[in-house]
Amino acid sequence: KKTRMKRRRTIEVPPADLGWHGVVDLEMHPEGVQPWRIPVADRALFHQDVVKMAACPSGVRLSFSTDGTTVSLSAIRLAQHYLYDYDLRVDGELVDTVQCPPEMPIKGTSLTTYRRELERQGAPQRGSQHTVTLRIKPTPSATVAHCELWLSNQGPQIVTGLTLTDATQFNAPPTSFPARPPTFSVSTRARQDSARPTLLVHGSSITHSVGVDSAMGGQLQGYPFGSGSAWSPSRTWPATAARLADVEFLSLGFNGQAVLDQSVARMIRDTPNLDCIALKLGINVHNSGCMGVRAFGQAVQGFLQTVRDGHPTTPLVLISPIFGSWREDVTYSEQHPVLQDRDDADPRFPTLKQMRTELQRIVGLLRARGDRQLHYTSGLELFSKTDYDAGLAPDGLHPNGDGYEVMGTRFAQLAFDDRGCLLPGRLRLHSKSKL
Repeated sequence: KKTRMKRRRTIEVPPADLGWHGVVDLEMHPEGVQPWRIPVADRALFHQDVVKMAACPSGVRLSFSTDGTTVSLSAIRLAQHYLYDYDLRVDGELVDTVQCPPEMPIKGTSLTTYRRELERQGAPQRGSQHTVTLRIKPTPSATVAHCELWLSNQGPQIVTGLTLTDATQFNAPPTSFPARPPTFSVSTRARQDSARPTLLVHGSSITHSVGVDSAMGGQLQGYPFGSGSAWSPSRTWPATAARLADVEFLSLGFNGQAVLDQSVARMIRDTPNLDCIALKLGINVHNSGCMGVRAFGQAVQGFLQTVRDGHPTTPLVLISPIFGSWREDVTYSEQHPVLQDRDDADPRFPTLKQMRTELQRIVGLLRARGDRQLHYTSGLELFSKTDYDAGLAPDGLHPNGDGYEVMGTRFAQLAFDDRGCLLPGRLRLHSKSKL
């Protein structure tokens, strides 16, 4: 007697019908949809290095509900040397993570040889399409699960489609475009604001939650994946804090590019429907040696005032650099941001200690002039020398995977606890038991 195999039910969803969150804009390609964290039409107004990092979808996730057992995402890598990783959270809990190793890892045994090889290769090369499958639940059932599929924060990508297995139902909330209407029509659904408050976070690679292990795809000797990057895309420090406080969030963490660009300040200014803002500033200015103390202070003040033009009373916290090892008393390295190449401070450039003093002064000045919703938090409250000495920053600059989650938990307490500086009491209402 022949046994007939029961055909598994599948639902295929075009990328334009997905519920995108954490995006500023989407770009249509013949193959699919590319998420962006700057407005596509304004790319020419941003520095090319910001554009590169804005193409990496840190904090971008696809939200949907289904009764299916697995979800498969197909995407085209736009950089062959990056490791791509994906998370699936069901009803808020992390249920599956998938890593795709780099197609063409950059070879090198040190940061110096890596840098030379990266310069030799030039612009990132487009890779192939890959499909990742993540498990929603072990067996078919009628239970409908709320899912968030987090795109890799490591490298840019074009999403070409999504397939659900053992599914009869699929529903996606409308895509939210915080900055402006999209550059193409996403289905026929209008933007609808989430019932949850929205947090915007801007910062450096630490907010992007990627380190030197990221560009090497975990291949650099002494810097395995997770030594400077979040363990996975939903475990960055902003994502951890947002989950604990149950807030929507938009991450404008741009690896190496938080240098007080007015184009970025104007984008934040023009982003509507923000309930709170966190700006983590300083470390990229230090590492690049692009400003003296005088220019740094005025640039920060101008950045804040530009943001305030659009959000005059929104709770806003300015966060200074976390503990930075030798950078506390020494100015930038000409060799590499991670490597110390001097033992003294160049008086033309600020140390991290000087930056914290200047940032606190500026916040005090603006508060004295009436901005009572502007707050200052030392980055040392998020990540201190004690954390560094405990081994939570192996590359001497970036927290490791555990370190990012420590930062996110502490920020949630500082910003959202009963006496939090942004939305007091929200942490108590939603996740006190998770801390």
